[in-house]
Amino acid sequence: MLIISVDHAENTQSAQTVAPTYLMDEEPLCLPDHLYIGAKAHDGSKIENYANQVEEYDIWLEDKIKAQDMAVCSELELIYGKATTTGIILTTRCCPTPYMTHAHVVKRAIETLAKGAS
Repeated sequence: MLIISVDHAENTQSAQTVAPTYLMDEEPLCLPDHLYIGAKAHDGSKIENYANQVEEYDIWLEDKIKAQDMAVCSELELIYGKATTTGIILTTRCCPTPYMTHAHVVKRAIETLAKGAS
């Protein structure tokens, strides 16, 4: 059973009393620099807001997984390992769109990979 939670927090001390935390705002799983607001999206349109960044992050992460990027896959394995034992809280300082942050994208990717592995 996977236990992954997502929290918007700068101070994770209280979260750490519940489960280990993973800060999503550091490499390799942070929003890549090339996905800034105003940049060109994969389809040629313009990234206009954080929601667009999250959509582009989803595509970027999928590409990294398909390419078996060592840094990204190692971090996903680390998160998965904690999610199956103690549970883990993915934290970010990014302001969420109504319901999603890039941390939610990572959570969904790990859940999808876990389903494929079982």
